[in-house]
Amino acid sequence: MVQFLQEYFDQLHSKLLRDGAAFHQVQRICYSYPVAWVKHQRDTLKQCLEEALKGSYFRSRLLPESERSVDPFHEAFSLEEASAAFLGFVVYRMRGLEGQKLVLAYQPFEPHPQRAKEYPKLCWVLVVDSGGGTTDVALLKVVDTGQEGSPVQSYVQHYFGMPKAGLEVTRRIAEQMKGMLLRAAQEAKCDLQRIQTLLRTNLEDENIEDRSTLLPIKDETTNQPLTELEFRKRKIKAFYAAAEELKLEMSKQYHEYKKRNPQDAQDKCPDIALAVDWQRDPYLFEKVFDQSDKKKLKEYLEEKRGAEHLKITMAGFCNTIKEVYKPVVEQIRRWFSLKSLREELRGRRLDLLILAGRSSMLPGLHKVILGAIPEEHQPYRFDQVTSENLFFYPPGEGLFQGEAMKTLVQHGLLLLYKNRILPRTRALTCNPPDSTRRDLAIGILRQDPRTAKPAAEFHPECNLLVEADGSTVDPNQDLVYEETNDTCTGFFIGFNFTSTNTNKSISYDPPLPFLRVRIHGGERGAFRKLRFNFRQRSTSDIYLHSVQLFHNDSGPPYSETPPQSPPASMREGQELELLWQSEPQKRSLKISVEPYPFHEDFRHTGRIHSEIDADGNE
Repeated sequence: MVQFLQEYFDQLHSKLLRDGAAFHQVQRICYSYPVAWVKHQRDTLKQCLEEALKGSYFRSRLLPESERSVDPFHEAFSLEEASAAFLGFVVYRMRGLEGQKLVLAYQPFEPHPQRAKEYPKLCWVLVVDSGGGTTDVALLKVVDTGQEGSPVQSYVQHYFGMPKAGLEVTRRIAEQMKGMLLRAAQEAKCDLQRIQTLLRTNLEDENIEDRSTLLPIKDETTNQPLTELEFRKRKIKAFYAAAEELKLEMSKQYHEYKKRNPQDAQDKCPDIALAVDWQRDPYLFEKVFDQSDKKKLKEYLEEKRGAEHLKITMAGFCNTIKEVYKPVVEQIRRWFSLKSLREELRGRRLDLLILAGRSSMLPGLHKVILGAIPEEHQPYRFDQVTSENLFFYPPGEGLFQGEAMKTLVQHGLLLLYKNRILPRTRALTCNPPDSTRRDLAIGILRQDPRTAKPAAEFHPECNLLVEADGSTVDPNQDLVYEETNDTCTGFFIGFNFTSTNTNKSISYDPPLPFLRVRIHGGERGAFRKLRFNFRQRSTSDIYLHSVQLFHNDSGPPYSETPPQSPPASMREGQELELLWQSEPQKRSLKISVEPYPFHEDFRHTGRIHSEIDADGNE
């Protein structure tokens, strides 16, 4: 990440020089982050920004460290992306109208003059920000108390995030393409096992980076044979590019159809289908199969050229979008079913629904999100903000409406900066989610003995460390997990937004691992029980406070670690040691807690097809 950010800063510096921009000193770096990121991920982003800036030419635009009176990366100038998108809406749609005037603009009409002057006044906003890799959803409550000198506050009442968005739609198209080839191979009487092996792209197979065996496939430029790793990377690139092109073309044709046929019902799906161009890249087809298989597959594909199962249809495409965004739909439905929210809304409609991000224009996504909101709470059509009605007036020169959805967050961060530094007491202040509430469920994920990766669900035989019950975080409460398997080499800690001990397994809200606990130096008989005592500092920040080792089911522990002070950040991890044998020689367990970099990007993992590319399916 540091290298990527450094290149970005260098490109920005070069662009400013080319544009003749004055060499003004930069005081602040404003940045946003996905709402689902835990604290150590946000800490890591800040650290990466600092390191990248130090190594880039852009650093010359910042004051030297010795002359700085402020931290240019201070967290006060960062914001989760859903709230930043809301501020961007204020810039684009409301032309900067904010504070008490913004809230007043969305008040229901009150004919009684005295009641019209009553405070507090509220504004309810639902933001869905869906980009390439993440989707952020937040229900915002904007409050104006009416007190002179008091800013208008925006609070995150509920939030949800998932590491899936437009890129997951692309992956599913690529998966469908692999499925087409697999079906073609089956009906053309090819060796299915060989075809699956040739189509496999999983980059996390054991020892794949050490495979020095060269393939008969040669690089087009150097004429050198490829390794298995390089071969897979090229197949991933080919499938990604083809699937992304199909996704963009489907979206384009969908919106063109809607413009030509505005009278059609909103829920009608256009009869559009696109064929896959298998010749667009040699690593889609030509260089993947041997001559015998290639001949059979070509004959089959030619014979079945018009078959629907060999095309990407609009109906299937829209269904894929529904499946990808089902977790968002279920969370929104859950929020509106809560008694506390219903009592606060009192039958009132949402004032705003904002769909932002580059994936917000996917066919039918607006209808999918709107359908999750109970009809009595759906905002009026005019207040359902998408790229079509983001602007009251034409956007600035060179900025197309669709492209503007990508820039909402940036303009929102600029408004955040202005509101922080300018003495406007009635300005709009966006607050991040309350970190003192237990809004996330945190629990244990077992380690798969074959792949050493986290299980897909919370440990079914033990309670959650933290339930998502909305109560206040207690930093002195021990969150206990007991490990009784003396051959265990570790486990994971994950979170989701919904689980409680009475309902841990939520199909639409799978836990996301964020910490890994390793146990080193053990063997059979090393312990009867290990008791891990974790503590929680904030909603998404826990650390290991102590560990106790038992040789018996009852009685005091054989050994235990001293209580650990909270680390500055869990991005650095923790290391503890405790004795499990003193004679004839001292032997200890070493326990480490470290951040776990969870990846969903198939361009980096190679997991395109759920069966062909499954872990451990070499």
